[in-house]
Amino acid sequence: MAENPEALQAPTARLQQDPRPSIRILGLGCLLVLFLWGGPALWYSRPPDGVAWPLELRPRLDGWHYEPGNISDAEERALLADHVETGTYQRQGQVPLRWFAANRGFATVNEIGLFAHTPDRCWTQSGWTLESSLPETKMIHHQGKQWQLERRLFRLGNHLELVYFGGLIQGQPPRFRLDHNLSVAQRKQNKGLNMSTELQLRLTDGRLWGRVADAFRSRTPLSGSRTFFRVSVPVAPGAVQEGDALIESVLSEWLNSATSG
Repeated sequence: MAENPEALQAPTARLQQDPRPSIRILGLGCLLVLFLWGGPALWYSRPPDGVAWPLELRPRLDGWHYEPGNISDAEERALLADHVETGTYQRQGQVPLRWFAANRGFATVNEIGLFAHTPDRCWTQSGWTLESSLPETKMIHHQGKQWQLERRLFRLGNHLELVYFGGLIQGQPPRFRLDHNLSVAQRKQNKGLNMSTELQLRLTDGRLWGRVADAFRSRTPLSGSRTFFRVSVPVAPGAVQEGDALIESVLSEWLNSATSG
């Protein structure tokens, strides 16, 4: 039986095909791997704006007596941090000022963030309820920068507490708000939902997941030092502005004492 010459030549022809398309595909695949591996690190590498603020976790406040507290008694006890400071400041003629601050010197992307349990989440889970009070934010000005802090009014029985909280990323104010837990807390409270339903709300809440977009747009680093703080004072109905004035004066003293000189 005579062999077909074309059949004999077919394997040889395939071996002699131009290898460049395969090399291009391999090269594109390598570039894609490099982009997925190194792209986030490059994108989220925007340096801090200016010099870091060396804020101490325990402010030095003239005329105030500080009484250390137990982390187990703080609403923010679920936070994971390298260093935590919590306690109460007392001064004659003033209402007590409750303080909480935490710092993490380094965090990896697969760890729970220091900003995960803001008062909108941990205070409401501890039995406090959110009261309507505007504004939701307060702008603190220092060294030519603006530090946008979250402002809330909480109730526990007949007790009202005015709360300010905020954070620092690599010693600088973040470029986005820390209100990512507010919407879930409000929806949960308005509908009278329990803790198990809260998880479903969190998975579907647009504002919560919007924090990811905020971090992306601002190119905020995924790792590095974080500082979170919360300060609060009891207030009487109709006298919330007095609490605002006291907290803002304390924050101003904290910033000035830490960054002076």
